Amino acid sequence: MLKFFSDLFRFRSIFINAFYSSLYGTRLFFGVHLRSAQNILIFAQADIEKGSRIFASFPSDRNQKNIVIEDHCWIGHDVEIQTLYDSKIEIKEYASVQDRCKIIGSVSIGKYSILAPDIFISSGNHNYKSAPHLTIREQDKKHAGSAAAFNKVSKPVVIEEDCWIGKNVFIRQGIYVGRGAIIGTNAIVFKDIEPYTIHAGSPTEKIKDRFVFDPPTEISAFVEEQLPYFYRGFEHYSPQKSTVELLRENQGIASENKALAILKNEDWSQIEIHGMSRINGALSIFVNGQLHKTHKIAIGEAFHIGLHRAEIENTQAIAEYLSLPDFLKKHLCISFELINDNMHQKYHFTISKIKAS
Repeated sequence: MLKFFSDLFRFRSIFINAFYSSLYGTRLFFGVHLRSAQNILIFAQADIEKGSRIFASFPSDRNQKNIVIEDHCWIGHDVEIQTLYDSKIEIKEYASVQDRCKIIGSVSIGKYSILAPDIFISSGNHNYKSAPHLTIREQDKKHAGSAAAFNKVSKPVVIEEDCWIGKNVFIRQGIYVGRGAIIGTNAIVFKDIEPYTIHAGSPTEKIKDRFVFDPPTEISAFVEEQLPYFYRGFEHYSPQKSTVELLRENQGIASENKALAILKNEDWSQIEIHGMSRINGALSIFVNGQLHKTHKIAIGEAFHIGLHRAEIENTQAIAEYLSLPDFLKKHLCISFELINDNMHQKYHFTISKIKAS
């Protein structure tokens, strides 16, 4: 009888694991707990280990997924990922989140980033001082007990691409961790971290630079030391090819439909952008958040786009730019946004050179 129940439990485990794998097309091991699975998007080549809990909420926009885990991500054992109300958690491709990490609220983790075990990240906080004579739970209910109230107090956390966060790190709400940054074990992060800097301590202090982030006025995809200035949304890594082979094959650095490059912000009158399109679409280019104009690009064709300072529209800057910290806004921020009919394709065009003069 004992063997019967043991076999029954084993077959039940196999069935549930197979069901989840077929549902998501991913390696979702038995013992992974999902809540509000219809609001979770797990890409086909992600791995999620036993004991992890992925709890989505119900966003106001029913067409939006508020937890997204992209291809080649690895989520370790007993990790907790949880959204509240309209918050969103995005874990970009090739990122790894190791055992027992907790990620709560609105958090973005960039491509290629590595999170060691036991990290705590949250966009929220408990309210204890608005009415200190009341319990903290009562104050939380008043100030964060609805979607509208939570949205007012939640401050998103952004971890850019290629970051390494050490074991037992605490990252408070509203923190921005720049591209390529490293944070040492047991650190408490109370302030923004600049790109390619190494921090440690409680609270964190800068130890040294991993790489001196000093953008030039011209960046080339074929100069390795300039690759960090292709800051977000570009393809920097492939497990099958070296970086040099990848760039040579693509004839530049491949870009997603949204990307950000950083140049030196000197007195400039024009910007030149050289690249090649992989699809037909409309490419909008923003300079320091201001729309220049939208350019039609055609599949397989090289493009050379010239931007003139006088032509930039004097409009409200886009949200992606406004959300950047001041230490990035002091540079020249060039954003790309592509609209086309094939948004399922990962990389849409390549950039070989950007020059401001």
